[in-house]
Amino acid sequence: MDLRIHSQQGQIGLNITKNHFQMKSEQPRMELSPVEPAVIIDVHHPRIVEIDQTQQFDELGRKKHVSFAKTYANNGRAAAARGIDRRVNEGNRMADFHESVNVARITAQREQVPREKRLTIEVLPKTPVDIRFDIRDVQVDVRKGSVNGQLIRGRTNIHARDGNVDVYWQQRPHIDITYVGNNLDKIF
Repeated sequence: MDLRIHSQQGQIGLNITKNHFQMKSEQPRMELSPVEPAVIIDVHHPRIVEIDQTQQFDELGRKKHVSFAKTYANNGRAAAARGIDRRVNEGNRMADFHESVNVARITAQREQVPREKRLTIEVLPKTPVDIRFDIRDVQVDVRKGSVNGQLIRGRTNIHARDGNVDVYWQQRPHIDITYVGNNLDKIF
């Protein structure tokens, strides 16, 4: 007996989907808004109220009218008193008959100029200037600085897909057995 065997191998197919993983992340960040510190200083310079130089001008001989008149009146009184004193002394000497009086000698003594001259150097004025002024305060305004901050959190987005394997038959296995021939052997 003849048999014909025809076989066909099976083939399988694979549909493979790969794993997919995607991650996006946003970094955390800090937003800062600073307020600058400030120092405001308000300075008022001293204000001069009065400068009095009367005494210095008096020492230099540049006097005001009233001071000038008083000084020369005092000088005149002193000169008159000296003149009166001198004349009284001269009169008393002339009136004393016990003493020999020489009018020429008295006049010469009065008009005699000393031989020695003195030189005096001074620095004028000797007194300082009288200055009166108002002292004013210094105003200081301090403003503190600050920093305002806001934290913006970071985010992470994850997108994941599992891989997959689908198995299917592309060609199924097959065996075909056929009897060929016309003899049939029988075994009893």
